[in-house]
Amino acid sequence: MKSDEGVCAGYAAHRFVHVDEAQDVSLLQHKVIELLSKNGSLFMVADTDQSIYGFRGADPEYIVNINMIYPDAEIIKLETNYRSTACIVELSNSFISRNVYRHPKRMDTLNEKGKYPCYISAKDSKDQIRKVIELLADGYAKKTAAVLYRNNLSGIPVAYELIKNGIPFYMRDNYSNFFRHPVIADVFNFFHFSENPDDIECFKKIYFKMGAPFSKTCITYLESNAGASRNIIISLFDIYWKNRDMREHLFRIRKAIKKIRRSKPSRAFDIIFNDLCYEEYIKRNAGFSTVFSTLKQLSDGAKTISELQKRLGIIKREIERSCRTDSDSAVCLLTLHGSKGLEFDKVILIDLIDGLFPAEKSLDKAAADKKMLYEEEARLFYVGVTRARSEVFLVAPGKLDGKAVNPSRFIKRFLEPVYSFPAHWN
Repeated sequence: MKSDEGVCAGYAAHRFVHVDEAQDVSLLQHKVIELLSKNGSLFMVADTDQSIYGFRGADPEYIVNINMIYPDAEIIKLETNYRSTACIVELSNSFISRNVYRHPKRMDTLNEKGKYPCYISAKDSKDQIRKVIELLADGYAKKTAAVLYRNNLSGIPVAYELIKNGIPFYMRDNYSNFFRHPVIADVFNFFHFSENPDDIECFKKIYFKMGAPFSKTCITYLESNAGASRNIIISLFDIYWKNRDMREHLFRIRKAIKKIRRSKPSRAFDIIFNDLCYEEYIKRNAGFSTVFSTLKQLSDGAKTISELQKRLGIIKREIERSCRTDSDSAVCLLTLHGSKGLEFDKVILIDLIDGLFPAEKSLDKAAADKKMLYEEEARLFYVGVTRARSEVFLVAPGKLDGKAVNPSRFIKRFLEPVYSFPAHWN
């Protein structure tokens, strides 16, 4: 458009240009808007405090500096919140005012004062979901409710508990990628191999994920002798008997495989993760650890691997069905990004763990761009709590995968005006 005046003139012939949700527009798109509106009037609607799509190029800095770009621009502030109670508006104002990259504003409301948001500490992920169910069981049919989370996989264990408790729910996404994920295939292959130690096709899918440097030549040899129906681990001992390090690996793997065969799924996950060194493999692949953790959580209480497989099938079917459910008559399970523009009587934020939310990548103060990332995480939290009309609950587990974790620093930042926190809190 810059290089061809004819093209630019054609597009810029409009007298009026209206841009909605301008805080979600990229810098390149803003440049296009400048060219489109150079001969007419430009009207933008934006809220820098709700700019949460940095991963796709959105940048609130352009709107923050709007008077430098359009010196004659008139800014009209809309500072009345028609949705939330005064308590929610008060704490939301205090929270977001600590961001730097924003247009200063202070929201007000004519709604009733209501109740202050509440922080709920859970022992672990299982206890967190139990507390969520308790919150939802109280009048969910009379009031709209939503469970919001930073990472989309957090919704699957919640969905399973809602299924068990007969509580209708709505999920916008069907999560089909989770049920087809390579990690799930790996886990079931480990289980299968523990029961069928002569299955070379199964072993070929997992041999390089067990922390032992088996050579491709070795695997080719095993394939050529697959008809013998011999235990593969025993065959590997024959091949590597003179190699001390490989013998140690094989002793470890053989012991782990036997333990998996005798264990319930939830215990077998720990054996796969630790004894088979699967942890080393999934750490090299982004997102794999979260899938493994979610699957382990879903395995709780399953007595056999077939029971776990059946359970996953039920969850998948019910999630797919939920996409067709009337969202007004069901509990909505949504990511924080997916909740933007929506509103509910009751909002529950879960998995509020430092390093998950705010995300770990936003906490490294050494990098110059981390401030922008951190402020976007704060805006995402702000979007979440301001979805609520009357009730907000912030839930944080004390342990994740058996390891102690810290509650999100956003909890203190949000509730500090009305709650007292220990000195050691984030």
